[in-house]
Amino acid sequence: MAELIWTDDYTVGDGTIDNDHRGLFAAVNELEQAANTGAGPDEVGRIVVYLVRYVNEHFQREERLMHDCGYPDIAEHRDRHRRFSQKVYAIEQIHRLDPGCINLGELVEFLRGWLVRHILGADRDFAPYLHSPMGSASTPDDQVGEDLGKDDFVSADVQVPLGKVAAIQRCAEILSSGGANADALMAIVERTRNLDIDQARKLVADLLN
Repeated sequence: MAELIWTDDYTVGDGTIDNDHRGLFAAVNELEQAANTGAGPDEVGRIVVYLVRYVNEHFQREERLMHDCGYPDIAEHRDRHRRFSQKVYAIEQIHRLDPGCINLGELVEFLRGWLVRHILGADRDFAPYLHSPMGSASTPDDQVGEDLGKDDFVSADVQVPLGKVAAIQRCAEILSSGGANADALMAIVERTRNLDIDQARKLVADLLN
């Protein structure tokens, strides 16, 4: 397949988001090169780790921007992000346990298709809202409900091994401070809690050899 080339057609109008998208273009091209040259699992694993970091960090940035500019279809867009993230987490888990069973050609095709469709379609749909005055579009009612109480704190009594107390305290500090680190930590917790190996294989069955 031809190399993915970034053009102005993919621009959404926010420098950070566009740079994130350029990075994903480069990662997909690297993965395709790895597939064509028979790269080892370590090289492929490095790209898979990047994909996980991408869905953890980029999607949070994009959704926060959508919320700030009052994008009305944020709930549907979030659901698309969630479904894609689940597949990326599944790919990461399967690659870690059985690197040779991932069909790299099918994985590249899947990523290319999602990337082009998502940026040219769903991502560009919110581009006009980036340049509208604040308040020109109302925040969806379900989004307002999600924001209420987001800074509330509660005390939790938990039992942990003595040697893990410092780790728990550090996690609590990260979650309390909010921001990208808290979002990334929550993403790790969600995927390890909700996805086992059988579910991972089912999610990406079409990408397996």
